[in-house]
Amino acid sequence: MKAINKNDMSREKEFKAADKQARGRTPKSQKGAIEMSAMIVLLVVLILGAGAFFAWPNISYRLDKGSFNQQLSLLQQAATDYKSSASVYTGISLTELCNKNLVKGELCTVGTTPWGGAWTVAADTDPSKMALTADVKNSKTAANLKLDMDRIDGWTTTVTGTTVKLVR
Repeated sequence: MKAINKNDMSREKEFKAADKQARGRTPKSQKGAIEMSAMIVLLVVLILGAGAFFAWPNISYRLDKGSFNQQLSLLQQAATDYKSSASVYTGISLTELCNKNLVKGELCTVGTTPWGGAWTVAADTDPSKMALTADVKNSKTAANLKLDMDRIDGWTTTVTGTTVKLVR
């Protein structure tokens, strides 16, 4: 048997003590580094959150404009189908298009634009042209829609307050 030396015992205790300190504890020299990396992560999260906050109105407008364009295409196709049985749009309305099953679903029951206003379908002053009118409940949105719709061939767009009138 090997005799245990007091020096060996004290070294073993030092190793055990050092091992206990190493588990779950951060050396003092690294404590500031961990706090600094947490601050950097927090700063990045805050910057991304602020960017999303300020970009949301533009994102929301684009999503709503996509829905608006889908509704516009549906109403345009229904009005064109309605006219195929007549030479003019006289007598056309959203109710008439719904009654003839040319428009179905939410546009018939609710009939609202993505911004909460109502759609109106009618003949223009020239009865050979259709007039689709959308109330968008916001004059800035109406002005933006006019700019966007002016880029689409075939539509004449006018804005009066919060109402956008599209004639084709």
